Amino acid sequence: MVAMKRRFQIIWAIILALILVVDTFVYLYLNRFFAIQSPVFPALFWAVTLYMIARLLFLTRFQSFYERDARVQKKYFNYFGVFVLFYIPKLVLMALALAERILSGIVELISSYAIYFDWLTWLGTGLSVLLFVLILYGIVFGRFHFKRERHDLYHPRLPESFEGFRIVHISDLHIGSWTGHSRQLQRAVDLINKENPDLILFTGDLFNNFYEEAEEFKETLMQMRAKEGKYAVLGNHDYGDYFHWDSDDIYRSNFENIKETYRQLGFHLLCNASDTIERSGHSLGIAGVENWGLPPFHQYGDLRQALSNLNGSLFNVLLSHDPSHWREEVVRNGQVQLTLSGHTHGMQFGIYTPWLRWSPSKVKYREWGGWYSEDERFLYVNKGLGYIGFPGRIGMRPEITVITLKQKKGTA
Repeated sequence: MVAMKRRFQIIWAIILALILVVDTFVYLYLNRFFAIQSPVFPALFWAVTLYMIARLLFLTRFQSFYERDARVQKKYFNYFGVFVLFYIPKLVLMALALAERILSGIVELISSYAIYFDWLTWLGTGLSVLLFVLILYGIVFGRFHFKRERHDLYHPRLPESFEGFRIVHISDLHIGSWTGHSRQLQRAVDLINKENPDLILFTGDLFNNFYEEAEEFKETLMQMRAKEGKYAVLGNHDYGDYFHWDSDDIYRSNFENIKETYRQLGFHLLCNASDTIERSGHSLGIAGVENWGLPPFHQYGDLRQALSNLNGSLFNVLLSHDPSHWREEVVRNGQVQLTLSGHTHGMQFGIYTPWLRWSPSKVKYREWGGWYSEDERFLYVNKGLGYIGFPGRIGMRPEITVITLKQKKGTA
């Protein structure tokens, strides 16, 4: 019965995809450029459109936030991905085609000259095809096209015994989104271990909502190794706040199990707490706060408490999931030399090169990806290893950050 249902879902998905592809072809080429009308495909297109919208609304209202199953949420992500793939490119084309007609009409009204703006439709066609290809690539390949970002951080306060200390920083795994992709997760873990890190630091959002999401992947995640151990903090999704719970007791039980799962995976979970790593009589401080973000995100973090036991360390590293915390509290504290964050995902869309960096996440976050500094206090924002919502990444590759600490005055 289960196999039959699965087969039906696959067949239905293929039918939907074929209808949308054929309709897009008809609209772009036959209808627009060759004036060939088809009464069948427009009707099919609108029928599929209404179905897609209804299905997304149903998943949102009655399933994604009410059924405790990572597979249901992944189904929602997949439907949303298909919706984006087919409708965003078409929306661009329709907008520019409409602009062509409006501009042509205005010119015809105010002058006796016939000026045509059909180049706008051609531009829309090119952009829509480009967007379709980019979105398709992001869904099929981009979300698992891992990138190791390697950086040296020079700082005069670093104790000599920690010269060359290697940190692997990862964030935002959102393990529930990896359901059915265990081989890709194994690849990511192998890449992390190949770096032979002294320390692995994880800056939150291991889960989407439920502790059960990790069951399928525990064996793989436990393979991550670092000489001096693994540390983590909680992200906004690790509290289970994005799900409708039947009672507070069930909510709290899930949250306690989430924290316990972190520990089972070998992470030292820092909930407004700290630890030190000793080498040759010197120490490197590792502190972590619970999630602290600007509204609408909660501010569970307590920076003062997290740093209270690190007075003897010359160089301190803070794990704080949300990068807005750095500007709001951490910089003026003065006790932290390096802050590591995640959370933004780089919106899973944008441009990230040594020469040009842009993402829609810039609208909300002043610090959204890469390095930032102020008075020898540094922040690095990891763009995330996983994904949520849109099941893909376009221009924002899933990231494994490798930071080598060095004792020399300079900049990152």
